Amino acid sequence: MQKAYVRINWENFPSEETALNETNLNRMDAAIDEIDNRVITLDTIKLSVAEASGLIASWDIDDETGVITIVHKDGTTETKNTNINKIAVNVHYDRATQALVLEYPDGTSDSVSLSDFITNTEFINSPTIAISANNEGVVSAQVRENSIGDAHLRTNYLADIRVSEANALASQAEAEANAINSRSWAVGDTQSRQGEAENNAKYYCETAAGEALLATEAKADAQDLVDAAIARLTGLRVWVDFEDGNLYYEAESGVALRVDETTGNLMYEVLTI
Repeated sequence: MQKAYVRINWENFPSEETALNETNLNRMDAAIDEIDNRVITLDTIKLSVAEASGLIASWDIDDETGVITIVHKDGTTETKNTNINKIAVNVHYDRATQALVLEYPDGTSDSVSLSDFITNTEFINSPTIAISANNEGVVSAQVRENSIGDAHLRTNYLADIRVSEANALASQAEAEANAINSRSWAVGDTQSRQGEAENNAKYYCETAAGEALLATEAKADAQDLVDAAIARLTGLRVWVDFEDGNLYYEAESGVALRVDETTGNLMYEVLTI
């Protein structure tokens, strides 16, 4: 297994070789996530203390009696009698009784009827496997629905499931946080961000609608001013009295005429107030 993390070897200020930035922090974040996954895997496949204590530390067999003495890791012992002294040294068939006769070293014997070997096969259903047989004696087995548990799964596969569960929970938490953040920027009613009441799409939309209404009203006012100016200019009449040499004009109130002494041009102004 390869290492999940390579040390950065942080240096104190004023060194800039090991900046506390996104790259270095994400490097540590990724390593922590990988270590977390490995811990979940190790916890799934490790040998428990209870299982380890039951392992065999040593054993011994008595050649004469065939008794095996087993010592476990937790110090407990148990014996297994193999009955070596009961192993048959001779077997013969008794035609009269149709039985096999087993003869032992101590001179005793057992008789086993051949009919004992002919029995109907019996199957017992378990919580996981259902057994059935048809009329021809063909036996089939079927896994019961919703009966497979952790104990039936391959160890590495179970570890993968645990890692996926942990990642799914982390993704769920991240998705919930993103949902709250999205709503905050959309309508601003989550109390998760400072100033969100006036810094969100809904607020800007309502503000823009108000500004649009003001713009419409301003456009109408401007049009009224233009209409008034046109009406005043339409009623303007200018003429020269050749007898006295004066320039005369008639106009509705709000129109003023003057001569630009620099250019000699006749200038007019529409008064809006």
